[in-house]
Amino acid sequence: MRRLVIIGLLCSVAAFGAGDRVWSVGVIGGVPFNDVGTAQINVTGSFVSFTAPSDSPRYTVGPALRINLPARFRLEADALYRPYSWFEFVGFNSSVANVHSVVYSVANVNISAQWRFPVVLQYRLPSRHRFTPFVGAGPSFQHLSGSSTGGTLEHLNSTGVVAGGGADLKIPHLRLSAELRYTHVAAGNSGELLVGVHF
Repeated sequence: MRRLVIIGLLCSVAAFGAGDRVWSVGVIGGVPFNDVGTAQINVTGSFVSFTAPSDSPRYTVGPALRINLPARFRLEADALYRPYSWFEFVGFNSSVANVHSVVYSVANVNISAQWRFPVVLQYRLPSRHRFTPFVGAGPSFQHLSGSSTGGTLEHLNSTGVVAGGGADLKIPHLRLSAELRYTHVAAGNSGELLVGVHF
């Protein structure tokens, strides 16, 4: 009985994977449309802190794994890395003759990293051409790490959803892809253009 189950699984894999590999690995990278964060002002009594994104490199890159499923479905899992930096100003709020002003005493430029782990269930639309369009959606897990004032390492984790669509181009021994993705997390929304190479 056990042998029959194993043979059945192998046959089903061969059936939907005929002419296409069951799994593939590759590299995916692209250009984000948004900054990692937005400017924020926090006031606690006379203490004022102001943070804002600086001129961060606008790229994201990482490995990708694809697993082909029955009925033209496919599962893709990525690990996307993006560096970013932000300014942090710390000062004191003072008032003289009812005129409020902020005197900033500390200014730092912090280098941080964003890691995103989207798991996307994709559906490949029927096509008679070399281009195969697809759409997909799924959860996305985000991890931010960086140093605050004083060099303290801070971590922030969040969960959201990702949706997008694109197209594959199949050539011998390779599959190229281009995709537009939209990601929503509690910290804000973001979009990006991604290009991948899968083996």
